[in-house]
Amino acid sequence: MKSNAHVGVSPSVRVGAKANFDRGDYRQNLGSRWSRYDRYPFQSSWFNVHIGNNNSNNWRWQRGWNSYPSYWSWRPAVWTSFNPWFSWNWNSPYRYAYGDNIYYRDNYVYYGEQRYAPATVYYTQASDIARAVPTTVDADAIDWMPLGVFAVVSSDPSKSNTISLQLAISKEGIIAGTYYDETDDISRPLEGMVDQKTQRAAWGFADGKDQDVIFETGIYNLTLEESSLLIHFGPEETQAFTLLRLEQPADAR
Repeated sequence: MKSNAHVGVSPSVRVGAKANFDRGDYRQNLGSRWSRYDRYPFQSSWFNVHIGNNNSNNWRWQRGWNSYPSYWSWRPAVWTSFNPWFSWNWNSPYRYAYGDNIYYRDNYVYYGEQRYAPATVYYTQASDIARAVPTTVDADAIDWMPLGVFAVVSSDPSKSNTISLQLAISKEGIIAGTYYDETDDISRPLEGMVDQKTQRAAWGFADGKDQDVIFETGIYNLTLEESSLLIHFGPEETQAFTLLRLEQPADAR
């Protein structure tokens, strides 16, 4: 990736690095930054301001989200809710722990001790999943389940962690949501898919920029308080992040 000016995170650390941070301090610092009710992102009034009457097709999935209860998008999902939602009969979740049971070595991706695929192939798979969003679905007729709000925490302690992801999933397996850079107050639409066979979830930006950037994790990870996330900055550079679920603000109303 030649420039990450629109992304807000730096592709500087290879997969396997783990975030070094105090979770309690992180939450406390975040709470102090979002100290006023009108600053909390991803509530209905926030969508009114950041999306409003935006008729761009980039935000087609999110356009009706301002009509949901105020803190709908902050609600966490649980694994047991997925089978009745998808009707895919997933017997058990797959654990995607990047840097642990999935890691890079010598330009290959390994699952445990078994070499799975070249790094470029693994990237292509993630990109293909993210771009497999069906084109025939009526965006205004979709039912959405919120997956919650997550902080993307860098493994580099010198970097400011101000990137949040708000995600929801449809019964068709479409993932949509919002990438929010708090520092510059930039919100960007996200879209992608979850793969039924592998439970691998991948998404990218839906605004036509940074199309080589792909986010991926396991759908089960999005039910956990803390898990891992990969961001592919194109086929040649991948970084692991901690994905930290953020609690609904205490004064939600």
